[in-house]
Amino acid sequence: MGPGFLMSIAFLDRGNMEGDLQAGATAGDTLLCLLAARLGVATGKNLAELCLDEYPDWVRRALWLMAEVSMVRENI
Repeated sequence: MGPGFLMSIAFLDRGNMEGDLQAGATAGDTLLCLLAARLGVATGKNLAELCLDEYPDWVRRALWLMAEVSMVRENI
């Protein structure tokens, strides 16, 4: 679950998925900040609040675990 995959879901239209995956592969986690900012402007909520409202408990825990693992992996 890399940032390119998340960005391809955020801007999903025909022919855009490959470009978003390539952008995520080269830009890394900076695109996630862009997605979070875009969500904040559109909804008035931060990413954690939206996850709390939209996802069941097991999905929120999986997202938390993936975020923790990615932070540990980045610092190694």
